[in-house]
Amino acid sequence: MVNLTRSRVLSGTPNSKLRKLVLSEAKDPKSEIPLTLADLRAGESARIACIECEHAARCDRLIAYGLSAGRRITLIQRSPAFVIRVDETELALDAEIANCIQITRENE
Repeated sequence: MVNLTRSRVLSGTPNSKLRKLVLSEAKDPKSEIPLTLADLRAGESARIACIECEHAARCDRLIAYGLSAGRRITLIQRSPAFVIRVDETELALDAEIANCIQITRENE
């Protein structure tokens, strides 16, 4: 069973909030730098470790599309947009959003 902190809102400036979905096993003990969706190559699969968004609405929309901690995703293409597959859904994401999605590679 995976321990998931649904959402934790950290306040910064009055107009910005950081929303983060965290998977308890998200940190890779071998690496101090978290991997993001932008680090994958086309055809590679990974599990979502967490999603960090500056805008709560963006985070909620990603969750509505099925992106949540522990979910398996496959990167279909990197250019001109990042296209990922989650279950039977394909989504096109810009680079800014791809960098918000932290991942753990499969078979690590």
